[in-house]
Amino acid sequence: MKRSERFRKFSEISSGLENNAGAELAAARSQLDGQKRQLQELKTYLGEYQHQLQAKLNISDSALVINGYQQFISSLNGAIALQTEIVKKSEATTEGLRENWIEKRREVSKFDQAAENIRNEEIAFDKKIEQSESDDLVLNRFRQAKLLSDLEAAN
Repeated sequence: MKRSERFRKFSEISSGLENNAGAELAAARSQLDGQKRQLQELKTYLGEYQHQLQAKLNISDSALVINGYQQFISSLNGAIALQTEIVKKSEATTEGLRENWIEKRREVSKFDQAAENIRNEEIAFDKKIEQSESDDLVLNRFRQAKLLSDLEAAN
C-alpha cells in the first residue's frame, strides 16, 4: 500500500470522528435551544403572574391571596435563576463541542492535504522512473542501431 493510500485511510478515520463531533454539536445546540425556550417560557409566565398580582392588588386586599401570588412569583424567580444557570452551562458545553468539531475538521484537512502532497510526490516519482526507462530504451535502441551500423560498415 502506498503512503498516500495510508494517509487517505487516516483521513477517512478522521472524517468519521469529525462527523461524530458534528453530530454531538448538533445535539448540544438542539438541547441548548430547548433550554433557552424553556427559560423564555418561565420569564413569560413570570410576567403574566406579576400582571395578575398587580390586578389582584387593585381589586383585592386579601393578604392570603397576595401572599400566595408572591410565593409563587418567588418560586418562579428561583426556577428562572436555576434555568439561567442551566443555559449558561449548556452554552459552555456547546462551545466546547464546537471547538472540538473545528479541531476535527482541521485534522481531516491536514490528512487530506498530506495525502494529496504525497500522492503528487508519488506521481512525480513515477513519471521520473517512466522517463528514465523511456530514455534507457531509446538509448539502447540507438546503441543497437549504431552497433549494427558499425558491424555492417566493418563487413
